[in-house]
Amino acid sequence: FDVYHRYPSFQELFVHDKVEFEGLILNLGLRYERLDLNIDDPDTATLWYRHAGSADLKAKHAISPRLGLSYVISPVTTFHMAYGRFFQQPRLQQFYQYLDVTDPAHMRGNVLGNPGLTPPTATSMEFGTVSQLGTEWSLDFTVYYKDIRHLISLNHIPDSPSYYQYQNVDNATSRGAELTLRKQYGCHLTGELRYAYATAEGPASDAEEGWRTYLQ
Repeated sequence: FDVYHRYPSFQELFVHDKVEFEGLILNLGLRYERLDLNIDDPDTATLWYRHAGSADLKAKHAISPRLGLSYVISPVTTFHMAYGRFFQQPRLQQFYQYLDVTDPAHMRGNVLGNPGLTPPTATSMEFGTVSQLGTEWSLDFTVYYKDIRHLISLNHIPDSPSYYQYQNVDNATSRGAELTLRKQYGCHLTGELRYAYATAEGPASDAEEGWRTYLQ
């Protein structure tokens, strides 16, 4: 097991505003994130530096806009949409673990960290309508799409002996649609009937899947 003492710093800022017009509601948001791993003088003899010496160790910045919109199309139909970019900070162990190792033989059964990782980024879009059916029923139809970049996975490093390291190597997508029929309260009955269809495509269910196969 690895033991290390590191001192990262985080800064986050989020601003949000809601704008309302007749028949139109806008939700606007902007998020700023900064992560500094505080690795100013790396040891050039270490294993991770030999394979990723050109990695950017400067503070990482991320700006993610958010937009939500609801618009009345007709007296019985409302259109809604949402757009957003989202950044997921990697676990700190994925940056820091075993950074002081110089011999690949010491990595057997372990995983090397990578301070040069880029935070995974997701771009999400959603569109839909809500239609009133009479006085007690409504129908909500929504489609969505999400594109995920810079997913972190364990990459096989063909050294002697070989080992695994956290790297940005994967992308993924998900898309789907939802249809919801709602019964408002009336005649002593309320409830909803929902159908959802979704697909997701990616290389693995989690970053460690390939590594567990290697250990077996």
